[in-house]
Amino acid sequence: MTSNGCTEYTTGTLSINFPGRPTCQHCPLLEWRHGIRHQCGFTGEIVLFPKDDVGRLCPINFDKEETNELYVSPAENG
Repeated sequence: MTSNGCTEYTTGTLSINFPGRPTCQHCPLLEWRHGIRHQCGFTGEIVLFPKDDVGRLCPINFDKEETNELYVSPAENG
């Protein structure tokens, strides 16, 4: 880092394995906030049904072959 700011960025990736169909319930990024709600630790999105769904702001790219095409990414769904 220079006195004028950062001169370079490094991008990293993370693989998360889900049993069966992906849902927020099994994601290590899901947080229980204030004892009243589930919230994504990455996007900050409040997840209403973590056992049934993936948040619409979820940045994870799921491999359709591994999930037997049961899941459609919220981004693909429009």
